[in-house]
Amino acid sequence: MMRAAFPEPLEFCYPWRPYQARVLGKLKSHLDDDRLHVVAAPGAGKTVLGLEVLNQLNSPALILAPTITIRNQWLDRLKTLFLQSEAGPYDWISTEIHQPGIVTSITYQALHCAMTGSEIPEAEDEEEEGESPDERPAQRIDVVGVLKQAGVETLILDECHHLRAAWWKALTQVVDEMPGLRVVALTATPPYDVPLAEWGRYQDLCGPVDAEISVPELVRERNLCPHQDYIYLSSPAAPERERLKAYRTSVRDLTTRLLKDENLIHAVQSHPSLKHPTRCVAEILDDIAFFTSIAVFLKASTGKPPRRLLRAMAVDRAAVPELTLEWWDELLQGCLFSHRTELVEFEETLEEIERGLRSIGAVERRKVRLRSTREMDSLLTRSMSKMNSICEIARLEHEALGDDLRQVILTDFIRAADMPRSTDDLEPVQRIGVVPIFEMLRREELGVRLGVLSGSLVVVPAEAVPAVTACAATLGMDVDRIALSPLRHDARYYSMSVRGADRKRIVRLATEVFSSGAITVLVGTKSLLGEGWDAPSVNSLVMASFVGSFMLSNQMRGRAIRVERDRPDKTANIWHLVCVEEERDVSGRPVPGTDWETMSRRFKAFAGPSLVESVIENGVERLGMEEPPLSEDGIAEVNACTVAGALDRDTLRARWQEAFDASQGTQMVHELRVADRVTPRSYVFVDAIKRIFMQGVAVMGFVLSTSRFEWSSPRLAPMVLAILFGIASVAALPWFLRALWLMIRHGSLAGSLRQVGKVLLSAMHDAGIIETPPRQIRVKVCKTGNDSLRCHLEGGTTFEKAQFLDALAELLDPIENPRYLLLRRSRLWFINRFDFHAIPTALGRKKEHAERF
Repeated sequence: MMRAAFPEPLEFCYPWRPYQARVLGKLKSHLDDDRLHVVAAPGAGKTVLGLEVLNQLNSPALILAPTITIRNQWLDRLKTLFLQSEAGPYDWISTEIHQPGIVTSITYQALHCAMTGSEIPEAEDEEEEGESPDERPAQRIDVVGVLKQAGVETLILDECHHLRAAWWKALTQVVDEMPGLRVVALTATPPYDVPLAEWGRYQDLCGPVDAEISVPELVRERNLCPHQDYIYLSSPAAPERERLKAYRTSVRDLTTRLLKDENLIHAVQSHPSLKHPTRCVAEILDDIAFFTSIAVFLKASTGKPPRRLLRAMAVDRAAVPELTLEWWDELLQGCLFSHRTELVEFEETLEEIERGLRSIGAVERRKVRLRSTREMDSLLTRSMSKMNSICEIARLEHEALGDDLRQVILTDFIRAADMPRSTDDLEPVQRIGVVPIFEMLRREELGVRLGVLSGSLVVVPAEAVPAVTACAATLGMDVDRIALSPLRHDARYYSMSVRGADRKRIVRLATEVFSSGAITVLVGTKSLLGEGWDAPSVNSLVMASFVGSFMLSNQMRGRAIRVERDRPDKTANIWHLVCVEEERDVSGRPVPGTDWETMSRRFKAFAGPSLVESVIENGVERLGMEEPPLSEDGIAEVNACTVAGALDRDTLRARWQEAFDASQGTQMVHELRVADRVTPRSYVFVDAIKRIFMQGVAVMGFVLSTSRFEWSSPRLAPMVLAILFGIASVAALPWFLRALWLMIRHGSLAGSLRQVGKVLLSAMHDAGIIETPPRQIRVKVCKTGNDSLRCHLEGGTTFEKAQFLDALAELLDPIENPRYLLLRRSRLWFINRFDFHAIPTALGRKKEHAERF
């Protein structure tokens, strides 16, 4: 089919940013495999970049977006930035897969439903509004045939990380059945945290990453504003604290009793694999965690861990760890479920233990959870103490910025049923959600102009009504179709809706009202505003969401870090809410709680200036805050320090600049922090000392022999000794020099870890996991101030850095259940030493890669 030119010329109305021009300048080479894959941080202008690619390819295109808001955003940008007018009719633009135009913009869900004939489920009050009725296909259609008939040659995948969803197969079918289709994949958050096989499928569809535009680069180019993440801590509310304490007490009582339970001890000792462990090595390695927990339990209960089991696992008795709740979970999980058939003669004992666990709620779906149950996790993640944190943050930001505040609070659920029905209906706020947060802030009378924006509920303050009218006129909306009605319990706020053709533009209207300052604090859902929502005026973001995934949390952060044309000095604060415990587990170890653990996982994806040193890095350590558990006084002290830093926005700008000046670049540091004790350094130094000692003995013997030997004397013994020691000195010289070189090469602990990293990097490059040439990548290791080492890569792609650090962590961490083990043998005189390391999963998929490593 002939390529169809656009009916109207397309031309971007602004100059291209340097990184956009860089991608467009290499467009031809990037598309040599019919794939363009661009990774760019939120706010980098991916939409206009995709539209310009579409313009240069000059052929019918299908644009796929994850939500209706983002779908409409593509068409809005096309009309306002390329056609310089929203006035139509643009009959060559479509939002219908049944009737595609030259440019067709739909959602991934609409494509999936058209191919399968299924309906998009109705939105629930708890979640965000899904597709509109006009996107709900009545029947299954031949999508590929329709696209071929329309001459579609270009497929744009916006936020293509969504391809991990169930309807991903429908899209791959389209691509497979349309040879020559050019795929343009755009995303801010590739699924770097998925298994390598899943990443391979993702890359097969989107192609290798052609260009990466990082957050630091965008901040340095002033295309994103300086920003910082802050963690605001809280302790559980009194009722939550009591429930948590009761559970911890029940667990402590149960484990204390089980530790002295002779029946359980006898059952564990009677496991068949413990009778002849050397004959059951395969079984032991298949569930190494369970058998390790046996050794840990028996050491704690009897003081005598099974020697033959430890020998089979090549573990020293001194290396057996303390009995913590993690090991209790492993032990009881194995005894009650995975190994129960091997302990049938102790069934009565096991049944009693299981009843005890179930009585305190520590068994969920055949899974033992002594550390924390889902109910306990929920008490922390959804703690009502976070509502007080939200109010306090809103108050502090309002006092600091006044009318300049543009704060957005994102949460998971709307909770529309919690809206009061009268002025007397003032039930206490019981859960986190859009309406409860709105109610809490309304009742606190903070002096902010408060609004709500979700798929089914929009609320504006009464004083914002003139702004609503003005913004609607600016957008060309019919003001008469906008309905404003006062809330039944507070006439100072109005519920807003839009009738007719403009109803889909209500999000844009509310956004314009917010940006104008008529609303200074806006509460919304992450599903509507957390991705693709464009509001550059946001300068304070509170993430009151329970989501912990790499992609969604990073997308939410992207709402706050965009630059605002009229405010070149804008900075943004991003607030994360964490509820922490003060408890300790049965071994006396602190229990920070799952909410803190989730936050720590989130921060692996967040880049920002360190508060400890002049570097841009990821990880929660960059905040330099004391980690939980903390007392209430400790929490107050940490929060006071956090607030002081957050309100000093001038220093924030300075920190970004200092980090740029110190690093002479813009790359984020993806790092791994490890304790000194995990570095495999002892072998090098033991070996070096042994070789030096042997060489010294040989040389000394030679010297002593020759000093007592008279060459004119016919005595044979001194002469023989001198010759033997001389030969020994020469023979040992290569080993001595090698040991000395290794000692110098490894030098410090950092040097040892650097050598391990270099070997791993080389092996991963040989295996094709890392494609960037090794000469363009450096393994950097430095010592931190808290007796640990920090390792990161300089060079390579973000995905390669993530894969390298994951593999290095596997190599240094305690062995779990790898496919291959690395055995290091060393010998100090007559004592043999064996050290084991897990071959990283990325290298263990193929035997030749493991052997190469």
